[in-house]
Amino acid sequence: MKKTKYTVMSAMLLIFSCANTGAGNNNNIDPSLFKGIDAAAHNGNYQEAVNDFDANKNKLYTMNSVILYELDAGILNHYAGNHDASIEFLREAERHIEEAYTKSISKREASGFAGDNLLEYESEDFEDIYVNLFNALNYYHKDKIESAVVEARRINEKLAFLENKYSVSSKEMQARAGQGDNIDYVSSKFANSALGRYLGVLFHRASGNENGVRVDYDWLKAAFNNAPEIYDFPIPSTASGEIAVPRGMARLNVIGFSGLSPVKKAAVVQQQLYDEGNYVSAAVSVLEPRPSLVNRIEIKFDNGQTVKLEKLENLEAVYNETYKKKFNLVLIRTLLRNSIMKTGLNLDKVDVRSSRFFPAWAWVTGINLNPGTYSFVINYYDSGNQVIHSVKMDNVDVKEGRLNLAEAYCLK
Repeated sequence: MKKTKYTVMSAMLLIFSCANTGAGNNNNIDPSLFKGIDAAAHNGNYQEAVNDFDANKNKLYTMNSVILYELDAGILNHYAGNHDASIEFLREAERHIEEAYTKSISKREASGFAGDNLLEYESEDFEDIYVNLFNALNYYHKDKIESAVVEARRINEKLAFLENKYSVSSKEMQARAGQGDNIDYVSSKFANSALGRYLGVLFHRASGNENGVRVDYDWLKAAFNNAPEIYDFPIPSTASGEIAVPRGMARLNVIGFSGLSPVKKAAVVQQQLYDEGNYVSAAVSVLEPRPSLVNRIEIKFDNGQTVKLEKLENLEAVYNETYKKKFNLVLIRTLLRNSIMKTGLNLDKVDVRSSRFFPAWAWVTGINLNPGTYSFVINYYDSGNQVIHSVKMDNVDVKEGRLNLAEAYCLK
C-alpha cells in the first residue's frame, strides 16, 4: 500500500473561493451586519462604533461565538479609551481561549466530523497572542506598569508554547491518519515578537528595571535578525534610544496602528499527494487580507517640528505565519473527514468566523524632549501623500523619569 505525504503549504493550489455569509444553521454571520460599526471605526469614531456594537451584539454573535464577541468588544473598547471595559473583555477572552484549548480535541471528535462552524469558536493563535498586547497598553493607561510588564511577557511565552503545541498536535494527527511519520510538521518562522519586546523595554524602563530593559532590547534585535520573512524592513532607528533617556530630558514614545487584520473566507484547495502527483480537494478557510490605505505616519508638533514613525511589526504577516500552523492540521482533518464521511466540498460547513478589529501594522518612534507640555497631530498619509486620518493630541504632559506613551489608530 502506497503511503502519502501531505506537504501542506508548498503544494497548495487555490482553485475556487467564495465568502460564506449565511447564518442559517451554522455559526457564520453575515459580515454586512457590521457595516455601521465598521464605518464608524474606519472614521475614527470609536465610541460610536462601541455603541452600535453593543446595540446589535445579539445579531452579530451566536452562543458558540463568545470568544469572538469578547475579542471584538475588547479591541473596540480599547480604541475608544474604555480601558477598564477592554481589560475585562480581553481577560475573559483569554480565559475562555485557555478553556477551549483543553476541550478542543474531544469536542471535535464528538462532533462526528460535522462542520467546524458548528463548534464553539476557539480563537486563532494570533488573536490569543495580541490579546496581551492590548491589555499591556490598557494597564499602562491605568498606570499599572507591573501588570503591563506581565502582559508584554505573556506574548512571547505564548509563542514558545505554540511551537510545542503544534508539534504535539501534528504527531497526534499523524497517528489518527495512520501516516506514521509521513506528515510534515513545519516549524514557525515567528517565535519572537519585536512589538512585545519593544513594549517590554518601555515598561521595564518605566519601572526602573535596567536589566529587563537590556534583555528585552537584545531580544528585540534578535527578532529582526532571526525572522527576516516577518521583519523585512529595518529595525526602527529610534529603538536604541529606548535603553536610556539622557538626564534632564523626557522621552515621548508614540505607537501608531494601521490597517485591519485579515478575515477568513471559504475556499476549495487542491492538495498534491507526495509520491503520486495526484490531487485531492478540501473545503477549508483561508485568510483574506484587507488592504490598507496607509503608506506612512508622521507627527507634527505645534512648533512645526515633524517626526516620522517607523515600522516595528507587520501584524498581518504574523497572522498569516501563525495561521499556517493550524491550517496544516485543519486541512489534514478535513481530508480525513472527506474520506470517512464522504462529505464532499461543502463550503457551508467551513468556519469563516474571525475577529474584525485587530490592526495590521504597528509603527513607533521615540523623541527626547525638554520636559513640558506639548500639542501635536499624528497624521496618516496614503501613497499619494494625502492625509487620510489625523489624531490630535492636546496638552500632553511629557515628564522626565516616566513613560510618556501616546497611541493612535487608523483602520483605513
